[in-house]
Amino acid sequence: MTSSPPSVVTLPASSSTNVHSPLNLRQSLVLLFSAVVATVLTLGIAVLVIILVPGATEIGLVVLGVTLPVHAALLLVVIHWGLRRAGTGWRALGFTRPTLHILHLLWQIPVDFVALILLALGLKTLENFQASGRVPRLMPQTVSKP
Repeated sequence: MTSSPPSVVTLPASSSTNVHSPLNLRQSLVLLFSAVVATVLTLGIAVLVIILVPGATEIGLVVLGVTLPVHAALLLVVIHWGLRRAGTGWRALGFTRPTLHILHLLWQIPVDFVALILLALGLKTLENFQASGRVPRLMPQTVSKP
């Protein structure tokens, strides 16, 4: 039997240009520049606080832990500002009001957290057993007689 070469899928030239942005190029660049400036300022201030404030090096992780949510909130504000300035909103980016189907998250998220905690506890228990030399046997060991 002879095998035929795999078929190559060619897309029409018009399908590659179907992506539509609610912002024109200038508005997109202004929004991108604003987001970069917000990022540089937020993280720059955090680094300066860690370097210049006495005793801040000991709590550097706390400073960064506070900085990251502040940075995320600031980026949301910048994106909202950029969209409003362009005369559009979040809906143009694909965000819509949630429906009742979102209620499944009320049980899925806690179940996921519990599953991750149980997995971490199980792995930590196995690690402790291995460190102490008492590795639990999952299958009983049988001794074969010659």
